[in-house]
Amino acid sequence: MLFRRLPFVLAALALLGILLSTVFIARAKESQFDQYAAERWGAETKIHYRQVSVIGRGQPQPYGAPDLFIDAETSMNKSTVIEIRTTLENFITSSGNEKTEADKQDTERSGRIWADAYYAEARASIRVTKNGEETGVGTEADLIGVAGSYYLFHPRRILEGSFLSEEIIDRQSVVLNEQLAWLLFRSNQIQDESVMIGSRIYTVVGVVREPDAKTDRAAGFDRPCAYIYFDELAFLSKPESNSYGNEFESEYPSAPIVADSQNLSILCYEAVLPDPIDGIALNDLKSSLQTYSPSEENFAFINHTGRFGLLRIIGELFPIGGEIPSLSNFSYPPGELSAQMTERIIRVWWVVFFTCLVLFIISLLAVVLTLRKGIPKRSIKNSTSDEPSITSGEKDVIKVRRV
Repeated sequence: MLFRRLPFVLAALALLGILLSTVFIARAKESQFDQYAAERWGAETKIHYRQVSVIGRGQPQPYGAPDLFIDAETSMNKSTVIEIRTTLENFITSSGNEKTEADKQDTERSGRIWADAYYAEARASIRVTKNGEETGVGTEADLIGVAGSYYLFHPRRILEGSFLSEEIIDRQSVVLNEQLAWLLFRSNQIQDESVMIGSRIYTVVGVVREPDAKTDRAAGFDRPCAYIYFDELAFLSKPESNSYGNEFESEYPSAPIVADSQNLSILCYEAVLPDPIDGIALNDLKSSLQTYSPSEENFAFINHTGRFGLLRIIGELFPIGGEIPSLSNFSYPPGELSAQMTERIIRVWWVVFFTCLVLFIISLLAVVLTLRKGIPKRSIKNSTSDEPSITSGEKDVIKVRRV
């Protein structure tokens, strides 16, 4: 009896595994807001867009100061961005992407057909100020210097105020994430409050909530963080010694101020580009970075759009036409670390899905065979059995009549 019930149990478990893996794959994809900028940008257009980015290296500095530009062979700075933007604009306009009527309408509506952003990271001491004077409340936090359409690529839930605008209105504006706001002010309602970063005072214009999926928290999104404009990183110094007597106290003197933002290394440049032919956007970005060398892997290029799809997952597991380059020598921002962890999780769930699918098919066949064996065989009667029986006496009478 147990053996006959086993196929039913296995089929039920396999079906449960298929459903669970499907749900977890969908939830993992939906949690990665930073990977769908192309869909957001092209939502109201007929143009196919692709989100791509490039990550470079910088010269690490002590005490959390921002990385410095090394050279054009390994790093990116603001001059690099200007070169990339000029080349991309030439590629896009010369490829005929603005020749169709739909494209012309989109251009008239938005004023541009593509978008980009870049940023760098540092770590700094952030202190609360009142009337230009420090209050003694402060902590160390991650600091992200942003430029361009950063919010398009990294949307965050606004809890108070707004995010930094693409067009700079007040350079000394700052946006705090929820963790940092509570550490400094014990509240999210802190618009127009002031904080000191390095030697400069900034006005809080907004509070945001970071992504909170498990992969996001593991990547570092649960840490206190502040957002300022990229050029403001040039004024950032390492934490000064202080007399607060708490966990963020530092004995180091102030680091030299970086005089020019051209000396700063850009961690990541990202763009949403028209992609009329699959892969052309990524090739355009590679071509726009003239110092890129595929053999040396001096920059890391990432194709964000569709990265969680089944075909991309299979292609990375079984690469055709060459090995996937090793990009372990780069420092990735939290958003990319979270996406990479999500890719690994989705791979596992796809393995679970197909394993359960095969098990379900086999179990289903076993169930069918079990049911067929359990049906009793029908007695097969002779086709003449339905005719009335004739006795031997009746047969003799029939013979006499025939004679």
